[in-house]
Amino acid sequence: MNDDLPPNSNPDSNPDSKASDRPWWRLREKTSALGIRTLLACHRAFGRRPFRVLLAPVLLFYWCTSPDVRRASLGWLDRARPEARPAGHCEGLAHLARFAETILDKFAVQAGNDPDVELIVEGDEPFRNDPPNRGCIILTSHAGCQELLSREAGFHTEHPIVVLQHTHHAAEFNRLLKEAGARPPEVLFREVSGFSPALAMELDELVARGAYVVVAGDRTPIESDARKGTVRVPFFGELARFPTGGALLALLLKCPLRQMTCTRTASASGRRIAYRVRFDSIEEMPSASRTERAERLEGWVAKYAANLERELARSPYDWFNFYDFWKT
Repeated sequence: MNDDLPPNSNPDSNPDSKASDRPWWRLREKTSALGIRTLLACHRAFGRRPFRVLLAPVLLFYWCTSPDVRRASLGWLDRARPEARPAGHCEGLAHLARFAETILDKFAVQAGNDPDVELIVEGDEPFRNDPPNRGCIILTSHAGCQELLSREAGFHTEHPIVVLQHTHHAAEFNRLLKEAGARPPEVLFREVSGFSPALAMELDELVARGAYVVVAGDRTPIESDARKGTVRVPFFGELARFPTGGALLALLLKCPLRQMTCTRTASASGRRIAYRVRFDSIEEMPSASRTERAERLEGWVAKYAANLERELARSPYDWFNFYDFWKT
């Protein structure tokens, strides 16, 4: 998913509101095409270390001029690292640096220029047993470099992959990402602003042909009422609002509901950068009567949140929702 840019610290509506308190899809993009191109050119010409040197003053400037990003980052790190000392500027800058390097890896993967990036896949056993005409719904999150798995999808499965995404609030960034190189032909990217009967019918046909449908599970729907199509479940010590759309799709399409989480990890082969993709099965045979539906959906979403918490507790610097997730 390519819609995880931090917000502009100056919202374009309601100047008295904090950007970190507003819905993710109302946060204004803050992308410098020239800046991104300059940093990418530095990486292509000189490698990752000079890239980091050039990036340092950019991160420092952004950190100093974006109070809402600071607030969201430090609040998240304190919540995800309860045994550690309170997060300060060093930890917050490390969080932004991890995000920036992940953005670099997204572009490098897209351009086919990623010799230092390694992919480690765990928990993919259920996919190996899928017949050709059996698709599924995969809930993902705004963590890690999932473009790496998209690029290597053809090496891991013959099933087509459909990625549902909303990118209008980060249009410039996604335009630059498309310029970086061609996307894998076996991966279809579908722009959506919400679930509808027409979309459900289209996805039903795709899943019946064996498609794996990927949808973010950690962003609430694009609605005026954030409570619509969501449930509140435990997440890092407090109830947080998560969407039910992906789980509902799996129920309606009668296909497995699974989860994918991507985080940075130590490289086993000696390469400097490695990403670990962890798959979890939430429900292989979703079913519920009309009276059971709400309870079942909440249970599946709670399982997703628990799995996500487990992975992010191991790697808190890899979650890139730069707003107050618990206030949405």
